[in-house]
Amino acid sequence: MSMIRVERHQLHDRYLDPFCLFSRNLSNCVNYLIRQEWINKKGFLNGYKLVAKFAAEGQPDYRALPANVSEKSSITTAQELEGVFQGEQCDGISIGG
Repeated sequence: MSMIRVERHQLHDRYLDPFCLFSRNLSNCVNYLIRQEWINKKGFLNGYKLVAKFAAEGQPDYRALPANVSEKSSITTAQELEGVFQGEQCDGISIGG
């Protein structure tokens, strides 16, 4: 039996910490805006509308991340929240579908 030596690379936390912070802040912002929209207007704000809103307003965390990462993070978080609200109805308005 022979052993295979594997080289292991570790990235420094100083490099990844800002990106993790921006990503977490962006997810929290998406979560907050969707919940506020749901509470105040009884509707659902989808991820694509949020991406357009963040791009137009120049949201700092959205701008700090690479474009594909911030867009995918916003849309994924919105889709996860849509799953939470899926099937709920408020005043006859369904968000599913």
